Amino acid sequence: MNEGNQRIIRNSLALYVRMAINLAIGLYTSRVVLNVLGVEDYGIYGVVAGVVSFMGFINASMTSATSRFLNYAIGKGDETECKKTFSTAVVSHLLIAMVILLLGETVGLWFVVNKLVIPPERMTAALWVYHLALISACIGLSFVPYSSTIVAHEKMNFFAFFEILKSTLNLAIVFVLKWGEYDKLILYAILGLAVQIVCCSIVYAYTAKNFRDAKSVGFADRNIFKKMFTFLSQTIFAHMSFSFRLNGNNVVLNILFGTVANAANGIAMTVQGVLLQFSSNINLAFTPQIIQEYSRASYARMNKLMVTGSRLSLLVVLLFIIPLWIEMPEVLRLWLMIVPDYAVSFSRYILLTVVLSAITAPVYTGLTATGDIKKYSIFQGCVYLAVPFVFYIIASQLRWAVLAYLLVVISQFLTAAFLFGLMRKKVTGFSLRVFVKNMIVILVTTAVALSASLFVSGIMAAGPLRVIAVTLTAIIFLVTTNYFFLSSEEKTALSGIIRRK
Repeated sequence: MNEGNQRIIRNSLALYVRMAINLAIGLYTSRVVLNVLGVEDYGIYGVVAGVVSFMGFINASMTSATSRFLNYAIGKGDETECKKTFSTAVVSHLLIAMVILLLGETVGLWFVVNKLVIPPERMTAALWVYHLALISACIGLSFVPYSSTIVAHEKMNFFAFFEILKSTLNLAIVFVLKWGEYDKLILYAILGLAVQIVCCSIVYAYTAKNFRDAKSVGFADRNIFKKMFTFLSQTIFAHMSFSFRLNGNNVVLNILFGTVANAANGIAMTVQGVLLQFSSNINLAFTPQIIQEYSRASYARMNKLMVTGSRLSLLVVLLFIIPLWIEMPEVLRLWLMIVPDYAVSFSRYILLTVVLSAITAPVYTGLTATGDIKKYSIFQGCVYLAVPFVFYIIASQLRWAVLAYLLVVISQFLTAAFLFGLMRKKVTGFSLRVFVKNMIVILVTTAVALSASLFVSGIMAAGPLRVIAVTLTAIIFLVTTNYFFLSSEEKTALSGIIRRK
């Protein structure tokens, strides 16, 4: 096994240790926050913070651009270009943060006050949440180049430790909330900002100490800035539309179905976020090498990395999606105790979006490596922008809240199909047939595991024991059936990992 593959394995293991700890902390934290704040305040926090998230579409675009150019420079082995790229990224992020702060305190503030459906007696608390969430978002944006540098250098051990620390601090917030005598919604926002400041300070100190290309920040390099701006201009529309789809649906839910629907949407987003951690861990471990292999024109290994990343990401999330789909009502009851209306149906349909994200994430990384994503961004942006409008027009007549998630699934399926078609033209040796073959294998094994899990669910009474039995059944059948389809090389690599463990 070559050194690159060994790094991917080591990084994946470190990230999964992080994920296991964060998962336990995150699930407990979400449950207590919902119970302490109550359904109404939890919904208010979700919809108000969502307005800030919408304005953060620039953050997503800048993160993508920074990651691409840092990895590309590292792949070329040019230290001078790495330093210039980092400095340009820092200056650019500071400028963008100021723009977002200006927009947030004008257009965004007007929208919160005049358009959101918030009980009058909670408007003051909602405004506190909005201002603090906006400041937190701008601080986080300013430090994106530092966290991107850690990932680009594949220092996943520190990255995993840092994420665990962040989750632990968020857990500490929960205990303060339970004991605090102040308005708990406002206190939650204040403590969230404090955690952001502490975490960004740690990332800055580690990056400045360990990476020569990040020890000092100079002026932005004009040529690199121009290339980054060109790449940013290609991604910003897609990221803006994605944010509009996500938060636009949340606003429509607020207008048509009230804050209870926003609370249910917040639960579904938490479920999605937890599951995406599983697939994102794999994609994060693969991302630096996918981009770096492209910069070296090593297309054969790049394509192999994308296929392997997609297959592993999908397999990992299916281990949890199958039992969750079957046992979602019982899981939410055990987890939350208070289950808002719509939460079960929202959380079930969000699982389909996780499947599509797991498949496409490594392929999208490959597309960003090319630096030319204009066509994909325009197509994706147009599809995503249409979702909230279609949802509002139809749901206002049918009063069918689940339609929001069905439209999201359809939009992701359309953009995935376009992405794979585009990659055949962009990357030498990219084979759609190979991808389809790998996905069919997993779908067949999924059908077997799903059938067995449904059988177990049907013969047992509802309760924690049935949840455990269904989960174990899904895991056993998925792992054993997929093992038979591994190549001899993959089986040898897996055996080596097990022996080292």
